[in-house]
Amino acid sequence: MTSEMAAIPRAPSEYIEPAALRTLLKANLGLSARKVTVSARNSINYLTITIRDASVDIQAVRDLAASLSTWSMAIDDYVSGQSINVELTEEVKTALAGPLLEEIKRVSAKVVLNQGEGLSTGAVLWLTDQGFYIARSATGKRGTYIWQHDVRAGSEWAIAKLALDASQI
Repeated sequence: MTSEMAAIPRAPSEYIEPAALRTLLKANLGLSARKVTVSARNSINYLTITIRDASVDIQAVRDLAASLSTWSMAIDDYVSGQSINVELTEEVKTALAGPLLEEIKRVSAKVVLNQGEGLSTGAVLWLTDQGFYIARSATGKRGTYIWQHDVRAGSEWAIAKLALDASQI
């Protein structure tokens, strides 16, 4: 995302239409409908950007979505504003995770409890008593936990999830 990003000036109570969001994606990131789609799920309050091409800069799309999202929840659980979420198609997930599957299998077999092992993406695969997870650094302890026995038993789902997380670091 550039500092010259086109924006839509609006109040938190005003909503972006899917067509306007598509226009912003094209103007700011050069993304056509072949690479990303925009849909309103259930209502205009919840827009979803679906990335359909693995070459798309996922973080730039997430940054744009976050800058436009006005969703908030009050202390009394009153929800207002518009939520803009980013999803990946299964094809994109597979393309991103694919190159890391063997590396995750290899590293998960040798990682030691409460220590991290570096991956080629710069991410770190950690093993704690709660399970495996991917972190951004050797000191970071944040990420999606995958139960230890799923990875050690060779669960394709668990290994693919870790590989997808590592590909996005």
